[in-house]
Amino acid sequence: MPSLGNDLAAIRKNLDLSIEDIHQATKIPLHILESIEDDSIFEDLNKNATYIRSYVRSYAKKLEIDEERTIRALDQVERGTYTGILRDDSETGTIPKFTGKPKKSKAEEPEQQSGPEDKQVPEPEETVAKGPAKRPEAPNKTTETPSVHSVDWVDMGKRFTPLRSPSRMWFGLAVIFIAIVVVIGVYYLFIRGPEDPQSSNESQSPVTTTEAVEPDSLQLNLSGQEDGTDTLQRTQTQPAETLSDTLNLVIYAAYEKLEPVRVYTDVLSSLNPYWIELGEAVRFKFVNTIRIRGPYERMELLLNGHLIQNFEEQFFNPESGMVEINRKAFEGEARWLQPPPDSLGLDVPDPTVIRNQPIFN
Repeated sequence: MPSLGNDLAAIRKNLDLSIEDIHQATKIPLHILESIEDDSIFEDLNKNATYIRSYVRSYAKKLEIDEERTIRALDQVERGTYTGILRDDSETGTIPKFTGKPKKSKAEEPEQQSGPEDKQVPEPEETVAKGPAKRPEAPNKTTETPSVHSVDWVDMGKRFTPLRSPSRMWFGLAVIFIAIVVVIGVYYLFIRGPEDPQSSNESQSPVTTTEAVEPDSLQLNLSGQEDGTDTLQRTQTQPAETLSDTLNLVIYAAYEKLEPVRVYTDVLSSLNPYWIELGEAVRFKFVNTIRIRGPYERMELLLNGHLIQNFEEQFFNPESGMVEINRKAFEGEARWLQPPPDSLGLDVPDPTVIRNQPIFN
């Protein structure tokens, strides 16, 4: 029975390429390349068709297979009617051989090195230092000394104004101060009104407040205990009926600190770096799309307090080199609407601190 994965493997071997060469060129993980060649990746074609087709197209593009033929082959695999059109091209010899960059021969290197020496650089024209240009001498004007009769004493008197006396300056400051006091008094008397004695007593007593956490995020309550350590307390909420308009995705530095991880959200519409310490996490808001680039083996992703399993295999886009997550991947699944579990079930402790996404001005 024709197999798309076996045909790709045969073409790769015909081009004297190893699977490691394909991995280095496309950045597709090795286990995904192996699953393409043994056709096991096509078992989930109905669930992750977009990402699987993207992987296969990138693989075939590296083998210099016509993209239209690759798309037709994928359509046949999706319908279960693959006829081996890639194998037919391989047998007829129409698949182009892999061509690398031609190496420069040793005979050419001296010629290229001697090229710049043969070129004659035009010598700059000698510039003769010239002294500063002489300015034309202004004609000597005869200056007449003003006499007592030629001075306009009336205009001279208008140019002088008497100095302000200190008493007038202090009077102005006093008026401004009184106006400010009157405004403050009117504000407290008519706008705020008299304070309620009960509310004043309550303000004197210590009040402990907890920051409200949105139901679609990992909900934490950090409180200092007697031994001085922070403990993780999860608040159980009722399951939501649908996903909220704005989703919260938590990036957790579970295994090593992230320095940095770069995140793009459609809320800020910019790709920014973030540094996350080991054991800490940052919450990012997005509406439809969020893109992540960084050391994926050091992190875990959470949505609504639930762990996203194998996020790199599910959402990595080899064309952009980033993990691209869309809200459509979580719609229609009830588990994303449930309250967060008591534990994430990882081999490492749950995050001790979850901070909101810093805003870059």
